[in-house]
Amino acid sequence: MRLERDALEVIALIDTNISDLVQSITLYESIDGYLQGTIQIIDGTNFYDEIFGTYDRMIPLEISYKYADEIIRTYFAVDGISDMKIKKSQKEYTMHLITSAESALKLININEVYYGTSDEIISSLWKQCLGGGSTLVINTQAVTKGKYIVPNIPAINAVDNVVNAAVDKDHTGFYLFQRMNETGTTHLSSLMSMSKDFFKDNNGDIFEISNKIASTKDSKEKDVFNIGTSNKFTIEQYKINHTDKLAAGFWGNNINHVRLDQTKVEKHESIEKTFSEITQYKISDKLYDVLTESRGPHGEPVRYQQKSLFSTIYDSTDVLSVNLKRRMNENQLKIDDITPIPFIGVGKNIRVAIGSSNKSISQADGNYIIADINHSFIRNSGRFDYNQSMTLIREMA
Repeated sequence: MRLERDALEVIALIDTNISDLVQSITLYESIDGYLQGTIQIIDGTNFYDEIFGTYDRMIPLEISYKYADEIIRTYFAVDGISDMKIKKSQKEYTMHLITSAESALKLININEVYYGTSDEIISSLWKQCLGGGSTLVINTQAVTKGKYIVPNIPAINAVDNVVNAAVDKDHTGFYLFQRMNETGTTHLSSLMSMSKDFFKDNNGDIFEISNKIASTKDSKEKDVFNIGTSNKFTIEQYKINHTDKLAAGFWGNNINHVRLDQTKVEKHESIEKTFSEITQYKISDKLYDVLTESRGPHGEPVRYQQKSLFSTIYDSTDVLSVNLKRRMNENQLKIDDITPIPFIGVGKNIRVAIGSSNKSISQADGNYIIADINHSFIRNSGRFDYNQSMTLIREMA
């Protein structure tokens, strides 16, 4: 999709427009982390020498573009420069981008004690590190609850520890992620929530990515009729090294919480096996207090022993929830050169319709969770070509 002239802007340090220096931009969002990006720059204006040589701090960057009559804006910080080629008249280099949330979480160490559910603890960590500077949206409440003694480690590691151990009421695991079109908002969501978070079209139906080769007749001026189409579908992996993973307990038909697939496979009960035993070391009770709360049937006080937030990580349901996250990545569908979909984001549930012929059908059709999106902008004759690539996941037996 070709953007209109001047439809993309890159602003550094609040008021410095460097759009003319930009040759290409790649922005990446994933359910496994925070927004990131790179910008290819040809600098003949001494921007590098005057800005990066003068400011001993992270350089803020705003990227905005207009597409399908909508303006999408997102914010980053320049986390360094690489691959610089110095010529007499100009410099060519790559800017590496991260969000302010990721930057702050990496730079702040936590030496505190928290108590509550996993989502409550993450909210506390977020507020302590970022204050009102970045919005955290809790899409799913966790049932894992306990005390977390954070031993002076980077906040980003503390948050990861909580996310990786969190389980919802349906025994599915959690992800923490950002979407490019939400100006810095971070989501905490479980697999079950993502499987129900449908991305809708203008008619209120689940959005469908279809297999179509764009023609000159279809594209007209703005490719509006081709939004969400592609002819490049690749199943990157399907049960790769399946035998090893069966033995390791990463795959099993006895737990199928996220039923995105519509295949007619009969689900047989089976016991997941592992090559090695799991050893759980007892956590010292001296670290945890005996508390009293008014939570009896008539408000009378009840005494109970505090537990570690991670005390259940070896319980069978929690182990299976971790394995389910692994199994969801065993079936990956890659779609390249998608005519961009406005406001699409990772963690959404969409439908794929690759299509069929009179001799074959596609088992890859159906509903998927969007695991990652690559947004690519490449300069072409003074304007930018914009396309999207996605990796989709679902559990299949």
